[in-house]
Amino acid sequence: MSQQAQENSESLARWRSHRIVNADGTCLTVADEPQLRKEFGVSKGNYGDRKYPLVRLVCLCLAETMTVIDYRLGGYCDDENALLAPMLKTLRKGDLLVGDRHFAGANLYWNYTQNGLEYLTRLHQRKNPQMPKYIVARFIRVQVRSRGHQKSIWLVTSLLDAECYPADDL
Repeated sequence: MSQQAQENSESLARWRSHRIVNADGTCLTVADEPQLRKEFGVSKGNYGDRKYPLVRLVCLCLAETMTVIDYRLGGYCDDENALLAPMLKTLRKGDLLVGDRHFAGANLYWNYTQNGLEYLTRLHQRKNPQMPKYIVARFIRVQVRSRGHQKSIWLVTSLLDAECYPADDL
């Protein structure tokens, strides 16, 4: 069913020559059952464990239609990037992966390019000594409205050609 939905959505999820794929992560509350607590874990607050177990979900979906391409579930303490990594192989060379700052960082950009992907994320600082010392990327400063306030944020992308990929279009 997902394959058919992807094929039907394909033309809507394109920008220039790229298929646009969104990556996002969240936590879902599940029933308070001992087996679910053991499997997924609970968050900790100032006053101890929270009441319900939490499942970490990372999803890849096509832009515009939000058709799910792939997803992974993990425990509350699982890293979203660890859940995302095996899904990158399901994407096509040249796909434009769009993610928030949880999917940003030199190590991740390197991983995206190793999988033949283009990327567009919000800038986020991360340090990993095992990754290359330099990567080539383009930075774009944009004005956004967040929680009722205007502010500047930086985006980073592998789409380097400003004529083919104008900042306003991105």
